[in-house]
Amino acid sequence: MKTSSSNGSGRCELCGLDLPRHHHTLSGEQRHHLFCCMGCKMVYSMLSEAAGAPDPAGFRETQLYRQCKAAGIIPSSADDLAEIHTSASPVADTATPSPDGQFGLPLVLYINGMWCPACAWVIEATVKKQPGVRNVTCNFATDQFRCEYDPVRTRPGTIAAAIDNLGYPAVDSAERSRDASRQRSDFIRLILSIFFSANVMMLSIALYSGFFTTIETDGVWKISVPIGVMATFVFFYGGWPIHKKGWYGLRAGKPGMEALILMGSSAAFLLSVVNLFQASLHLYFDTAAMLITLVLLGKLLENRAKTGIQKDLDTFFTLSPKKVRICSDAYPGGRYAGIGQLRKSDNFRLVAGEVSPADGTILSGNGRVDESAVTGEARPIGVKPGSLLKSGTRIVQGDLSVRADRVGPDSLLGQMIDTMNRALDQKIRLEGKTDRMLRFFVPAIAALAAVTVLGCLLSGLPIRDAIIRGVTVLVISCPCALGIAIPLARVAGIGSAAARGILIRNFSSFDNIGGVDAFILDKTGTLTTGNWSMVRMWVPDPNSADEMLSVAAGLEENADHPIAIEIRAAAEKKGIAPAAITETEHRENGVIGRWKGLPVRIGSRRFSVPDKQGVIPGHINQASPQEAVLSHIFMSVADRLAAVFSFGDQIRNTAGATIDELKKGARRIVLVSGDEQTVTRQVAAQLDIDEYHGAMKPGDKADVVAGLSRSGYVTAMVGDGVNDAPALAAADLSVALYSGYHMGKEAADITLMRGEPDQLLDFLHLARRVTKNILQNLWASSIYNICCIPLAIIGVFSPLVAATAMLLSSLSVTGNTLLFIRRDRGKSDRTKETGQ
Repeated sequence: MKTSSSNGSGRCELCGLDLPRHHHTLSGEQRHHLFCCMGCKMVYSMLSEAAGAPDPAGFRETQLYRQCKAAGIIPSSADDLAEIHTSASPVADTATPSPDGQFGLPLVLYINGMWCPACAWVIEATVKKQPGVRNVTCNFATDQFRCEYDPVRTRPGTIAAAIDNLGYPAVDSAERSRDASRQRSDFIRLILSIFFSANVMMLSIALYSGFFTTIETDGVWKISVPIGVMATFVFFYGGWPIHKKGWYGLRAGKPGMEALILMGSSAAFLLSVVNLFQASLHLYFDTAAMLITLVLLGKLLENRAKTGIQKDLDTFFTLSPKKVRICSDAYPGGRYAGIGQLRKSDNFRLVAGEVSPADGTILSGNGRVDESAVTGEARPIGVKPGSLLKSGTRIVQGDLSVRADRVGPDSLLGQMIDTMNRALDQKIRLEGKTDRMLRFFVPAIAALAAVTVLGCLLSGLPIRDAIIRGVTVLVISCPCALGIAIPLARVAGIGSAAARGILIRNFSSFDNIGGVDAFILDKTGTLTTGNWSMVRMWVPDPNSADEMLSVAAGLEENADHPIAIEIRAAAEKKGIAPAAITETEHRENGVIGRWKGLPVRIGSRRFSVPDKQGVIPGHINQASPQEAVLSHIFMSVADRLAAVFSFGDQIRNTAGATIDELKKGARRIVLVSGDEQTVTRQVAAQLDIDEYHGAMKPGDKADVVAGLSRSGYVTAMVGDGVNDAPALAAADLSVALYSGYHMGKEAADITLMRGEPDQLLDFLHLARRVTKNILQNLWASSIYNICCIPLAIIGVFSPLVAATAMLLSSLSVTGNTLLFIRRDRGKSDRTKETGQ
C-alpha cells in the first residue's frame, strides 16, 4: 500500500469524490490509480480481479460492479456524482457574510503540541496576519483552532501550513483520528530521551567524583565525551519540538514557555561544550538533558490527563454519525451515504444502536430511544409514528423510518455544538487579565534571569555559577500552571454540564450564579408543564357554544401558541369549521378581528373585556382535583363577554423542591406570568411563593427584572418561550428551559435541555465546584511562582530541581481538574443509577 500527499485536487477513480490531502495509490500497468480511502482502493482491486484485467473501463462491465452500484457503494449515475459534489461544497451551506460584504467559509483545525495558552496566542497572532482570514480563535484547552477564510484569497492548506511552520501540526477532524502515529513518535522520543538522560546522569556522577579524588585529563575525556554525545542526542532530537516552537515564538516576538526552556537548556548545553574542550569537570550536560526529558515527560502526563478532562466534550462532539441510511424510491430499505448528503424532508432509516443525525418526525415504527447525551435524561423513552426525534438520540430498540426536519447546523445537536464551541472560546474577566499578564511575563522573566546573572557576576561568583543560576530562574518561572488554570476548568465545567443536559452559552455563568440573590421565574412552561388542555367552555347562552367555538377557532387560525392549537383541536373534534374573520391583528395579550362586521377579541380578561362588560361566573376559577391550575382565555363580541375557555395545566413535579432549595440561600423568589392574577396567585400559593405578578406583558416582566436590579439585587431570570426574551436579556443571568428542538433562546446564558427546574439546582451545585476548582488552581500556581522565583534567584534550587518543581506545578493544576472531573462523573453516575 502506498499513501501519498495531495493538495486536494483530483478525484477518486472509483467513487468520484475529491481526493483528500493523504490519499491512497494503486500501481497499474501504465499509471498509478488514485483513491480517496482504503475502502475504494480495495473495492477497485476486487472489481479489477473480477474483470480479469486492471483496465479502468473493463471492470465496469462486471456483475460485481453492478451489484456495488445497486448497493449504493458506488454512485450509480452522473446525477448521483453531481449531487455528491454539490453537497460536499461548503459554500452554499456554511458561507457567512463579513461586515465588508465578502463571504467567509468556516475552518476548524485541531492543533497538536500546544504546551500552554501562550502557544494559542502565538498561533492566533500569526494567522491573523494571513490575508483573507478573520474571526481567528485558538483554544488551548480543546486544542481547537477556528477561523473564517475568503476562498478567493487563501486556502485551508495555506492556513494549516502557517501553523505548521510555527511547530504546531494542524490537522482536520478526519486526520485527527489518524493521529496515533504522531503520538507513537512522541512516545519514542520520550523513551530515548529518558534512556540517554539516565546514562548521562550516571556518568556525570562518576565525573563529579573528580571533585573529591584526582582524575587524569585522559580519564576526564573518556567520561566527558560519551556524556556530551548522549546529551547532544537528547538536546537536538528530544528537544527538537521544544526548540522549534521556542525559536518561532522568539522570532515572532511572542515568546512562550518553549522560549524559556530553549534559552535555559541552550545556555546549559553551550556552557558544557565550552568546558568540555577545556577538560573541565564543570559540565552541565545532565542539566540540559534532564531539563528536556522532564519537560517531555511532564507534557505526556499532562496531555493524558487533559484527554480525560476532555472526555465529556469529545463524547458530545462525536455524537453525530458520519453516514446515514437515506431511503428513496430506488432504495426503499435505505442506502448509506455521507452525512452531508442528507437534506431536509429526506427520509432516513434508523435501527437499534444507531444515532439520529438530524431532528425529525417518526413516520413508521415503534421503539425506545436514549436522549441522555442531549438532555441528560437517564431513562429511555418510547416513541411511535408522529413522535419527534432529536438529533444525537441513540436508538435503543426498534426499526424507525424518520423524516428529516432539521439537518446539519440547523439541527438541535448542530446548534448545541455551535453554542458549546462559542462558550469554550469565551474568556472570563479574570482569564483576560491572566492572559495579558502572561504576554509580558516571559520577557520579564528573561530580563530577571539576565539581571540575576549580572548580579551574581558583580557579587564575585564564577561565570559558570552565575549562568546556572540564571538558567534556574528561567526554568522555574515558567507560567504554564497559571496559564492552564482557567482553560482546563472551563472545559471540565462545560463538559460536566453537558453530561447533565445543561447547555452553557456563557462560561461566566459559573461565576455569576454564585452572587445571584433574586430569582425571577416565569410560570407557564417553567414551573408548570405548559401542556394545556381545554377542560371546559362557558358561554352566556348555551345555544351559541358551537358558534362561539367557531369564532374562536377563526381568530386563532394562524397562531401557534399551545392554547390556540387546543382551541382549533377542540373545534375540529366537534366538526366545527373556523369562522371567517377579517382584519385579524395579533397583539401582545391576544388577537382582534371582525366577524360579521362586529369587533371580536380573544385573549386575557383585561384585553378582551376591558370595561368588564358581561357577567363572569365565579365557578370558572374552581379547578377539579385532576387540575393543578386553571388558566382562562376570554372572548368578546362587540365588547361584551361572549365566551370563557378554561385550560388545565400541571405544576412540574420538581418545582416545589426547587423553590424550597432556592429559598435556603436567603434569596428573593418572584413569580411572573402573563396569566391573570387569580391564576398566578393560585400557583404561588401551591409553591409557597410570597411575591407574584400576573397579567404581565413581556415588557412588564423585563421591568420587574430591571426594578430588582436597580434595588441592588443580582438577578437571574428563569423562563420558557420567546415571550420571556426581554426579561432574559435584562437579567444578570438568564436561564431558559428547553421546550422543543429548536434553540431559539439566544438571550439565555444557560439552557436546561431536560426542561425541568431542578436542573437549575444541578447547575448551582456544579458552579460552586467549578469556581472552587478555578480558585484552587490559581492559588496553587500563584503561590508556586511567588515562593519559587526568589529561592531560585538566591541559589537555593538547581536547574534540575527547578524543572521538577515547574512540572509538578503544572501537573498539580491538571491533576486537580482531573480529580474534579472524576468525582463529578461519580456523582453523575450515581444519580443516573437511582433514576433521578
